Amino acid sequence: MVSDSFDFKDFTKMVISEIMKIRTILYNLFKSLRLIKMKFLFKIITIQILICCNNLVAQNNSTLVLTEENYSEAIANYKPLKNESISDSEFDYGTMIILEVQKTKRLDLLEYSNLLTAFLTLKESTENIHFILKKFIESDTNCEYTLAFERQFLENKKYEPIKKELKERITLCKAKNDSETKFDLEKYCKEYKLDCKLVKIIQSVKINDEKFRKSTDKNWAKKQVELDLKNQKIIDSLYKIHKTYIGKTLVGTKFENIMWSVVQHGSVDYMEKYLPIIHKEYLNKNFSATPLKMLLDRFYGLKYGYQFFDTQQGFGFESSNEDEIKKIKKKYQLN
Repeated sequence: MVSDSFDFKDFTKMVISEIMKIRTILYNLFKSLRLIKMKFLFKIITIQILICCNNLVAQNNSTLVLTEENYSEAIANYKPLKNESISDSEFDYGTMIILEVQKTKRLDLLEYSNLLTAFLTLKESTENIHFILKKFIESDTNCEYTLAFERQFLENKKYEPIKKELKERITLCKAKNDSETKFDLEKYCKEYKLDCKLVKIIQSVKINDEKFRKSTDKNWAKKQVELDLKNQKIIDSLYKIHKTYIGKTLVGTKFENIMWSVVQHGSVDYMEKYLPIIHKEYLNKNFSATPLKMLLDRFYGLKYGYQFFDTQQGFGFESSNEDEIKKIKKKYQLN
């Protein structure tokens, strides 16, 4: 970690200043001696030195150094430094995300995803970006999140610095999904004492929910909407029967987020209908805050045009103000 008493940028600027002074002295000397070729060569050398020094400033724009031992504390105390290669709006956006993350009591999948967005926007160091990417990959349910945002990860230029790693992760997650489709459903039901008929229904819902969403077909959205509407009718009928969220208790951990996913991909009215049920599931500690935050952002984004936790990128939703974020956190008992 760089000491608080040592400012690398100021030091580098001082070095550049001294180099320029030496350059002037030597240039005048060469000029007086009429060494034309030496003057030209010296200009080239000076330019190369200045380019190297400027690169050094850019590379050390942040004093943040993340390790397994210090990352929680380091992120909590992190104050972004303005990089000359980013705009004021990018700096403000990245800083806003950092401040939001710092208000949470613990780092989870959603927060690591937000940190990735912030670090890429702020053009943080390669080491710090890859450290956060590693923590994101290590998080629970990262495959579900990665595949849900596959299109955005691959098409948004912001993710270019880690696109290779994201592609590899997407490939692994798809392979994992393929292997899971071969799992023994009957054995799963017996092991966890579940209603196999219900589990089979939810499994089919899961397959339909993902079928065209990750497709490269130009008409994927139209095809997916038809399946989404079919899924919504199934969830409606199951909810009428069981009168509760179809989650871990009824279908086990493997399918605990399927009902949430159907709601997340539904219309504003459909989301509004099941938001209280999903909130109750969160209060009962049957899943983390991440799905609830994502649902709130999608619902408020589509209905009002703004979101609170910046989980729904690519939709054009504005970020809510601080007062509204506090209100929504209090209303839904979120950290």
